Amino acid sequence: MARLTILGAGTPTPTPARYGSSYVLEVGGEQIMVDCGPAATHKLVKAGLWPTKIDYLFFTHHHFDHDVDYPCFLLTRWDQSIGKEKVLQVFGPTLTEQLTHRILDENEGAFSHDWKARVNHPASQLVYVNRGGTPPRMPPEVSAKDIMAGRIFSGSSWEVTGADAVHVQPYPQGLGKGGPRGRRGHEAQSHDQGHRRGQADRAAADEGDLGMREARAGQHQDDKAQERKRGYQPQQLEHVILSC
Repeated sequence: MARLTILGAGTPTPTPARYGSSYVLEVGGEQIMVDCGPAATHKLVKAGLWPTKIDYLFFTHHHFDHDVDYPCFLLTRWDQSIGKEKVLQVFGPTLTEQLTHRILDENEGAFSHDWKARVNHPASQLVYVNRGGTPPRMPPEVSAKDIMAGRIFSGSSWEVTGADAVHVQPYPQGLGKGGPRGRRGHEAQSHDQGHRRGQADRAAADEGDLGMREARAGQHQDDKAQERKRGYQPQQLEHVILSC
C-alpha cells in the first residue's frame, strides 16, 4: 500500500500552517521525495521520516518554494549517513545538475568547506564512527540528472514520467532543455494499484503553487493564443501528480 506524506503544499508566502512544496511517497518499500521547499528536511523528521531513507528526489521545477531546502537536505542526508546507504538519485529539469554541482563540488561547491571539515576533522570522524560508520569518511556522492518529458525512472514497483505543461510564462527561463520557458513535473504511479483520479482533480489536489490557480484559469486561453503566436512549445508539467 502506498502512503503519501505532505510536508508542504503552500505558496512562496509563509503562513503558520503551510509554506512551500514537498511530498514523500512511500511505495514498494522505497521512499520518494518530490520537491524540497522551505524547511523540507525539518518537516521530514517531524513527520517521522529520516533523510537517509530517501533514495530518490524529483524536482517539479526550480522556484525557491520548491527547492530552497535542497542544500540542507543533501548535507543532512550525507552527514547522518554511515557510508552504507544508497547513492541519492536526483531528477529534475535543467539546472538540477548545475545546482547540485554548485552545492557540493569539491572546488566550486558553496558548501564544500563544510563537508571537507567533517571528512577531515578528528572530532567529526569520531562522531561518524560512533554513529556506525567505518573510516575513511567519504565526500558526498549524489547522482543528479536533468530530464525531459517522458519516462524518467522505474523503481521496484513504481515508475515516474514527465509530461508537458505551462507555468508562469515567460519567467522560469532556463528550466527546460527544449526551451527557456518550460517547467517539469512528474507522475509517480504504483504498478500494483489501479486507482487513478482524474487529472483535473489531481492537479487541484497536488498543485504546489495553490495561490496561482485562479489567475491561471482566467488567463489560460489568452496564454495559449500568445504561445501559438510566438511558436512556443511547453516542455514540462506545472504540478506534481502522484497516483497510486
